[in-house]
Amino acid sequence: MRKMTTFAVLFLFPFNIFCLENYEKLLEDARKSWTDGRPQDAIEAYKYIIYVSTGPGDISAVTRELAVLLNESAQNALAKIYIEKAQVAAKDDPWLEFEKGWALLSLKKYTEAKASFENVPTMTADPDLIYNSRFMQAMTEMELAGPLKAIENFQTVYQKYPYLLSASSYMIARCYDEIKKRSHAINFLKETLQYDETGIQALITLARTYEDVDYYIPAWQAYYTLSELDPGNKIFEEKKNKFSKYLKGNPDNLLYWTRLGWPLHAEPLKIKGVNKIKVGLFTDGKGERASLTRFFFITNSDFEIIDSKLGKTYAGKKNSQYEVAYVEKNRIFEIKDNSASKIYTTRQNFLIKPAFENGVLLIKSPEIKVSVKGVDRSDREISNELAVKVSTEGMKLSNLTYIEHILPSAVSAINAPKENQEFLKALAVIVRTRLMKYKNYPFFTDYDICDSKACVEFKGLQYESANALKAAEATGTEMLYKGDTLAEPSWHASCGGETRRGADDGSTKPKRADPFSLNKWFMSAPSQKLYCLPEDSTLFSSVIWMQMLDPYWIEERINSEYGAGKIKNIQVLARDDFGEVESLLIKGSANEITIEDKTQISRILSGGTMRSMVFNIRPLMKGGSPQYFLLRGIGTGDLRDFCLAGAHSMAKNLGYKYEMILKHYLPDLAVKDSSRPAPRKKK
Repeated sequence: MRKMTTFAVLFLFPFNIFCLENYEKLLEDARKSWTDGRPQDAIEAYKYIIYVSTGPGDISAVTRELAVLLNESAQNALAKIYIEKAQVAAKDDPWLEFEKGWALLSLKKYTEAKASFENVPTMTADPDLIYNSRFMQAMTEMELAGPLKAIENFQTVYQKYPYLLSASSYMIARCYDEIKKRSHAINFLKETLQYDETGIQALITLARTYEDVDYYIPAWQAYYTLSELDPGNKIFEEKKNKFSKYLKGNPDNLLYWTRLGWPLHAEPLKIKGVNKIKVGLFTDGKGERASLTRFFFITNSDFEIIDSKLGKTYAGKKNSQYEVAYVEKNRIFEIKDNSASKIYTTRQNFLIKPAFENGVLLIKSPEIKVSVKGVDRSDREISNELAVKVSTEGMKLSNLTYIEHILPSAVSAINAPKENQEFLKALAVIVRTRLMKYKNYPFFTDYDICDSKACVEFKGLQYESANALKAAEATGTEMLYKGDTLAEPSWHASCGGETRRGADDGSTKPKRADPFSLNKWFMSAPSQKLYCLPEDSTLFSSVIWMQMLDPYWIEERINSEYGAGKIKNIQVLARDDFGEVESLLIKGSANEITIEDKTQISRILSGGTMRSMVFNIRPLMKGGSPQYFLLRGIGTGDLRDFCLAGAHSMAKNLGYKYEMILKHYLPDLAVKDSSRPAPRKKK
């Protein structure tokens, strides 16, 4: 006799007799299919559970999970069918009504969609769901009544619900753009970028709007920034070059580089240097040094030029400006004094060394080829020696100095509050540990550490604040160790409630992993007890964020490398146990692509500007094609070790001392006061 399958048994016996235990097992299997990155298998499993369910509560709860998956996979017609079936027994479920509105909007059934979104506030007092529904109602009004009516609805969200401030501001700008009120659109796009500076879509729209109204210089500035953020995009590069013809003078003077007329440090540093470190200057996002063709310098003490073969070749005076230039025609390097007289010519590497210990040198107006991306071209104050390595490309600079000298500036350069001493002490210990780790295990051949965010950002001694200097002095030589091994701690802007190390800062993350609970979490305001909640409500995007991405620009990025064709949908496949996205499925007209590298996921979706990898993505369809992809996410940064916003709140609002803050975020590490660094290890 042939064996009966599980499905045959289920059909032969009533579900309520089959027992609750098997129902829970089926639900567990459906969720596991989802967490394992098999969304379509999960959909089929949820559909089967609904088929065999007998209780109205079962149908409502499971349909919520199914509806989320169906709308995320752009199966909106099927979502509508299952939702309406569940609503027979659960007609007052606001979440089902919201998902129904989404499905109807995607199916271009705008009148019905509007009715659903209007119904949601009559079913619930939950402000998160109410304002998300009003936001979607405004999206519907754009199709039904036009941009002016939509603006009224978006304004309600904009004024009353700060967690959608950036998204509503962006959509108001889009509405004004449609009715040709470009000055209004520009103002709201600028606001959008103030609320969320990582909003690359807002910057793209702003650049195009500047272009439409013939604001050539602002258009060039915006496209220049975009070409830096997304260097592989040919359109941004072409637009930047197109508008460069309208520039007058040095283009660097129209950008955001810091320029100093004179060294801010009038005397050599008094900080005692103990731990030498070699810093690569003017490095890109990967930590590689750019080649300079020209720069100027001023020292606050007399100095010497030391040729790598000839030795000391010149003695210069303090408080005078000198020019260092690469003469490409002759392939020589020249230094001129402030009267334009040549004082040194070479084809060898050389040092510029202050005659007094800890003397300060200001590097001014560095010139780097325009084609080089991701390099901060601001002026730099450095202490001690400047090493110049020459080649046919130009000059690569390094600074041989001390950890103790660059630490206050490195702490000050981190985007975090600077007034609380206990917070700054904790940060000083972490940054000092990180710098010492780079010194002992250098990443690069010619230098220990780069000056960009790829390592520890060093913008120059001029960035050091008095408070950071005080915190560095107060913590002496304290560093973090795991046992006897020097640690390698990292930091991030905001964890959104929980770090990967397990520090709980007031997290509201759902305990159970299922499609509905996760989606609800991304749509919910953070707890008011959250440590890292900003005091300024316009900056909530550091904790919880939403961006609306145009599929066109995602297609530009992915087709330059993978050839997916016209994008039909994008879905999250797999997450790790913490909730970070590990793989993404991009369905295109020409190909289906699975992306499993987090850096690539960020690049393709947002040109590398993703705030964090804890996010979900959903297409808002218009018929058969995505009109927008809505990204909702939690936190900013890698969320791994030290949460800057949370640590500051612990110090300022809860009175925690710096040792307690470090123990909270790094419980397996110990602070040790060691004046003797670990022995240097070679690569």
